[in-house]
Amino acid sequence: MELVSEQDAQAQQDAQAQAAESRGGGVPHGSTPLRRLLIWPIRFYRFFLSPWIGQSCRFTPTCSVYTMEAIDMHGAGAGVYLGFKRICRCHPFSPGGLDPVPPVPGAAGRRTADTSSADHSTSKPPV
Repeated sequence: MELVSEQDAQAQQDAQAQAAESRGGGVPHGSTPLRRLLIWPIRFYRFFLSPWIGQSCRFTPTCSVYTMEAIDMHGAGAGVYLGFKRICRCHPFSPGGLDPVPPVPGAAGRRTADTSSADHSTSKPPV
């Protein structure tokens, strides 16, 4: 039974890697030399060391994918910080589960000038 779960975990990890690579070849669109310098050791770990160590991350996405996405979304400093916090939470007593990278502050609620004046769907009609 454990062999099947390891195969499922490996398939899930492979699917996550494929999804990350399909979003731009694994290199962030706003890539800087510092971001690439931080992401390449994580890639080395994922493809060369992680298969030997085994699937041990309790979260989805894995800690390495989370850190690469955090560096991509939040920049080098904040991404490394978020990745470090995540790795500290990944221990045997953690419940684990789905834990996506938090969105960049202010990016989710932005409206363009065109939609802010025309969007009245949430307002109540006059009585």
